[in-house]
Amino acid sequence: MQKRGAHHQHANRFSNGADHLALLQSAQEKPGEHVDPPLENGGITLVFDGNLCNRDQLRFTLEERGVRFRDGTDAEIVLQSYLSCGEACIAKFEGSWAFALFDKSTGKLLLSRDRFGSRPLYYRETPTGFWFGSDVAYIEALSGQTVPANHNHILRFLINGDRSLFKGSETFFAGIHSLPAAHNLTVSSGEEPQITRNWTPEHKPRAMRYAEAVRSLREVLIDAMERHLRKQDGPAAICLPHGSDGIDSIALAAIAKHHLGRDVTAYIRRNGAAAGSEWDGCGWPHRQVTMPANGSLLDNLSKQVSAQGQPVCSPECYETRFAAEAASADGCHTLLSGIGADELLTGNSDHFNLQLYQLRRQPFYREQLEAWHKYVSPQVVGSPLANPELYFDNPQFRSHLYPDSDAYSALATEDFGESFEETAHTDSLLRNRMLNELCAETVPVGLQAEAFHATALGLDYHAPFLDTSVVEFTNTMPSEHLIRNGYNKAVLRDVLLDLVPDKIRCDRNLAGPASPISPDPMDNRTRDYMLSDGPIFDLIDRGGFEALLSAERRPQSFERFLFGFLSSRIFMDQRAGAV
Repeated sequence: MQKRGAHHQHANRFSNGADHLALLQSAQEKPGEHVDPPLENGGITLVFDGNLCNRDQLRFTLEERGVRFRDGTDAEIVLQSYLSCGEACIAKFEGSWAFALFDKSTGKLLLSRDRFGSRPLYYRETPTGFWFGSDVAYIEALSGQTVPANHNHILRFLINGDRSLFKGSETFFAGIHSLPAAHNLTVSSGEEPQITRNWTPEHKPRAMRYAEAVRSLREVLIDAMERHLRKQDGPAAICLPHGSDGIDSIALAAIAKHHLGRDVTAYIRRNGAAAGSEWDGCGWPHRQVTMPANGSLLDNLSKQVSAQGQPVCSPECYETRFAAEAASADGCHTLLSGIGADELLTGNSDHFNLQLYQLRRQPFYREQLEAWHKYVSPQVVGSPLANPELYFDNPQFRSHLYPDSDAYSALATEDFGESFEETAHTDSLLRNRMLNELCAETVPVGLQAEAFHATALGLDYHAPFLDTSVVEFTNTMPSEHLIRNGYNKAVLRDVLLDLVPDKIRCDRNLAGPASPISPDPMDNRTRDYMLSDGPIFDLIDRGGFEALLSAERRPQSFERFLFGFLSSRIFMDQRAGAV
């Protein structure tokens, strides 16, 4: 349990008759806020991992009802909230959490996970018990059974990429499931486990002038930042692992400085999209984080896979670790992330095409199209997105989201046919795509990795763009405000008017971070390792993989596939060694 950070850790076992329930604690409590785990009151036992940003508000409300607190920790507030109003209390929580609550009087177990899945929560149901925890290794230790790797999920990762991993409950471990974000799971003796949603995002656009959108977004971001930093002391850091242009992180730093009087140090990857020069003009502390040399990738990735107990899902997740380590070494207490802004405010390349489709019958469509040709078209040459009317011809076009999956499927030694699917949140093509990215595709991958690295290093992790107030407000904004004059995240850029220099605020760069692995300059040790005997070749044809690795022309997505292959290969080798 040490790998999830130097916080309280505890395991306990209860019985509700037929089922044996293992309760695990890896609670994010600071020194001086000790609560003997697990927390018990009124026949209720709670184990909690997380961080409630609105703790003070929740405590005040409960105290007005006569509740008296022993310590006032997040865990105690969750327990008292449940005692006060049952499962309905979860709708009032703001922050990140995974908790288990066991009622001895009824034999009922309640598991709950936060709205975007920042904290992991795994479970396994067997004839001998129902096991759960924030790490698969805990379940294996408590149940006394080691589970094999899940070949189906590994193939899903290799063929369809990382955005396919969180569309269901499958994990990299056979028979072990992940409770989906924004869901509760209830287990009662003699009944099948019941999974229900505890929150659902909704697109509810309303009439709003552009100036109102800018003013209101600034207000909700300031409020969210204040809430997320309220109980944080000491230095804070912000990393740039995912942003396409750095504007998300810059916005958080600007608000922290100009509205909250807090300096936030930016930890910037040397090869990231925001390479550091733009921060020079902001007057805020920042530090370059040099990525390890290519020859050390195998060793560093092996350490990360071992620490996480599963494959590292993307190059960005791999690189996040080094920025977080630098922040921790400098004495930072808090790690802020700009994750979620792209999915709420348009940060991905296909959002331009989707907005053109959305506005096709609006009077200002022609103006938007001209801006697209002038500013966006030069950056998407050679891509299906080079057609501005891509979705006019085929509103269901999604093949760019599982890039080159046919080529990778041809390498599989087992049949794997899984086409792209998405949830129908709204009739708006643009906003539905953004909500799917937010809830099930791009955000969960980065969020879980960032939170893991922060927690393991003893840092409090916060993603203010994922604050419920920000999510709900941005889903009321008219879609025509999101992209203007060829600028994505137009409203956010204008929130920063007078806060950051225009050369930063008005940067149109769409390029994302580069992969840390390339087949051409790859060191011989890594290449030899990838081609050596191993269980990965039970899933992938070695001859076909070697031919693709050596080919002069490869799919555009091959570097990301190669990273996924290496990460999966290490995971399978480590699991085989453990077994």
